[in-house]
Amino acid sequence: MKKILYLAWFLGATYCHAQPKYFQKTLEPWSDIHDAIIIQPWGENYIVIGRYSPFSQPYIRPYSMILDKNANTIQTKYYSTIGAKSNINDIVIENNSIICTGITNSASLDSSKIFTLSLNDTCEINSYYAIDNNPYVTGGFGIAPTSDNNYIVGGYSLLYTPNYDPWVAYAAKTTATGEVLWQHRYSVDFDTTKLSYIYQILAIPQSSDVFYFGVCDVVSDVNPTQGDIFMARADSSGTILWKQKIQF
Repeated sequence: MKKILYLAWFLGATYCHAQPKYFQKTLEPWSDIHDAIIIQPWGENYIVIGRYSPFSQPYIRPYSMILDKNANTIQTKYYSTIGAKSNINDIVIENNSIICTGITNSASLDSSKIFTLSLNDTCEINSYYAIDNNPYVTGGFGIAPTSDNNYIVGGYSLLYTPNYDPWVAYAAKTTATGEVLWQHRYSVDFDTTKLSYIYQILAIPQSSDVFYFGVCDVVSDVNPTQGDIFMARADSSGTILWKQKIQF
């Protein structure tokens, strides 16, 4: 029987234990390129969100898959109408709906926008909305619900130039259908000669504030060998109350 290993720490000593592997399978005999980014419980099953790209076509688009507890495929849906090159990076599951955020790019990659996408209980599209922040190019990495039944999405914002300006941390508050209530380009809160972006957003229980997690002071998006993790707290209007670097 194949086994996987995990480590456990107890009273200063590290032990190695073997865990039986229950199953391993290739989910579908796809002819296209697929990857999986997110998996979460969905009732008694699981939802998988990923990207697909046909070998003969220059685009990347999202798909969803419902799996049972034994990883048998119940359904697969492709979202071919969302931009020329796009992907879902984070989801929130609420009331039998899936609220997603991600990045949609133009075919030439000279423009991108954060989008929000609402899927129903069968993963069909309820609504789709691309957040317009002209003249800036934006991308979404994280989403979290707010205490007033809306959502905050976060990522980056930059001006498109031949060399690309630095990424600046960015967040927007939207309704479930994508109506923008506010948006912030946090150019005052970060060093704008370097790159920063929000990677994850966490709602704070019993509060209208949220936590932002991300990276800042990154020298290059091509080879980000220098940079710091940050954590920040923002209020219900998106104003950053405090920000703390986490250095290693």
